[in-house]
Amino acid sequence: MAESKIHRSFALEAFDRILNIDDPIIHDTSIQKENLISIFPSSGSSLNQHGEINFIIETCDQYLLLHKSYIYLEASLTKLDSTALAEGDEVTLTNNAPMFLFDRATYSMDGMQVENVIDPGRASLLKSLLTYSSTMNKQNTFGWILETKDIMNYKINKYTKNRKGLLTFCIPLTHIFGFAECYNKIVYGRKHQLSLYRSPENKNSITSTDPTKFTAKMTINKLQWIIPKIMPSLEMQNKLLNIFESNKLVQMPFISRQFESYNIPNGNREFTWKLGTKYDKIKYLIISFQTARDNNYLNAAKFDNCGLEEIYVELNSERYPYECLKFDFDKFNAVQQYNFAKEFRNSYYESIKDYIFMEEDVYYYYYPLLVFDVSKQNDRIIASRPDVTIKASFNKNIAQSTKCYCLILSENIDNRVKVVSV
Repeated sequence: MAESKIHRSFALEAFDRILNIDDPIIHDTSIQKENLISIFPSSGSSLNQHGEINFIIETCDQYLLLHKSYIYLEASLTKLDSTALAEGDEVTLTNNAPMFLFDRATYSMDGMQVENVIDPGRASLLKSLLTYSSTMNKQNTFGWILETKDIMNYKINKYTKNRKGLLTFCIPLTHIFGFAECYNKIVYGRKHQLSLYRSPENKNSITSTDPTKFTAKMTINKLQWIIPKIMPSLEMQNKLLNIFESNKLVQMPFISRQFESYNIPNGNREFTWKLGTKYDKIKYLIISFQTARDNNYLNAAKFDNCGLEEIYVELNSERYPYECLKFDFDKFNAVQQYNFAKEFRNSYYESIKDYIFMEEDVYYYYYPLLVFDVSKQNDRIIASRPDVTIKASFNKNIAQSTKCYCLILSENIDNRVKVVSV
């Protein structure tokens, strides 16, 4: 009943828009200019050695729109000795390849950390698989190409043959950080630092039909942070100045992304992973598994079901889901898990819009992700940092080199983060 009322409300708004034929034309003059500014890595940053690459903006009189900023990256895909790949070398990039070049990404304002994302390749992959429409596949500038049956040949032609291993990407900051996705307003007068920690390996960015025969590397040639700089109209500048001078606290609410990994002992058929009590206001957990896919050209962007047959999350003693849900990915019998994954986007964005999710067979074979909506909590959990535990059982012994990954999405409303400064 509640949902039908919502639909009726949207319908009435739509009719109102199409029937009011005498609506005045409104010209938005609040912004008089928008330019893109380029921030280069600070001196001492090495693009291809294991270490920290820093982009720093000193405190200045600028209105910046971080929500629409992006990382511009030029790279080359070559053999290990830096020579060009041959015509028959069946090697190409994984999905989300640029982000696998980094071990960690952090963002700070005025020296205070806003968000820290470990393993941004897998962290952004897990979240984006559930929120990007399938129509975005191949139609983007940041290397987002979903796995399908014949995708290997497509990517070899795209990256290796047609582009001769010369690559360019524009990676939205919203793809990496929750604060950039959620906070879409200007930031003024702060000192900013974006830090990307270069991975010592390139293998998670690359995949091959024969990893023992075809080896390659990905070299970063150029890296910039591109940010829209806004010039408000004089009227808007005066309004903003009044806000600044009033010392009004302007919060930056967002859903933070915290990524964890766990090496599962092999030979067992069940495991318990105690994550502890370090998370506030948890809304969702996204869990996945991989066996022997780390730094070996075996496609770090594909996940495995590992014979999983049951999994649940406990916050203190509260279990999610409450009932035992058995499933079998190998027999394509995990329709409830597929629906949980499919419904995540509308729950996360608090939307009822239709969008094209990945096909069910693609989910089963390439992306068996487990989604847990824990946003509905009792008062005891809300008032504290809950003790988080993941428990799982399998229909066969866990293979060697199997890892469990968990992306934790939590509400972050921190009064210490002010987005304006005078």
